[in-house]
Amino acid sequence: DHRDLHSFPTRRSSDLIVILSDRGVDDTHLPIPSLLAIGAVNSYLVRTKKRNSLALILEVAEPREVHHYATLLGYGASAINGYLAQDTIYHLIEEGLLDKDYYAAVDDYNNGILHGIVKIASKMGISTIQSYRGSQILKSLVYLLAWLINIFLKQSHELKEKQSKISKKMWNTDIIKFMIH
Repeated sequence: DHRDLHSFPTRRSSDLIVILSDRGVDDTHLPIPSLLAIGAVNSYLVRTKKRNSLALILEVAEPREVHHYATLLGYGASAINGYLAQDTIYHLIEEGLLDKDYYAAVDDYNNGILHGIVKIASKMGISTIQSYRGSQILKSLVYLLAWLINIFLKQSHELKEKQSKISKKMWNTDIIKFMIH
């Protein structure tokens, strides 16, 4: 069911829930990466001043690790159902690879994810998940990483040129191309 985001009414936050899901994936419908989807929808809703009027729920197969869940929350998800992780737990129990009750195992997994998210947020100086959700604090890290990569690649290119000159002088060959490629 596709809804036009322009038509979302402005209501109290408890009145509207939007679920973004990748369950309908098949050979003719590919999923959008969940981080891209939640980031785009959240940004649009913030720009149109409709974000506080709804909850964004993700039902996706992608997240497996704490970092995956943390980034999805950081880009605007209100809640995340990582159904593939739960399905994997079920199959591990069915195959006898995990000796635990299914509900206890899922509860342990969820508690581990939650504790990991709290640890990440606290290391960033964030005291509540509400403050973390949608803050896009990771966006500044992405810009920093892009800046560092640009510096590194520039230095790497300059280093490659220097090494090439040195190897040509020493061995009369361009040995650096074997090392870089």
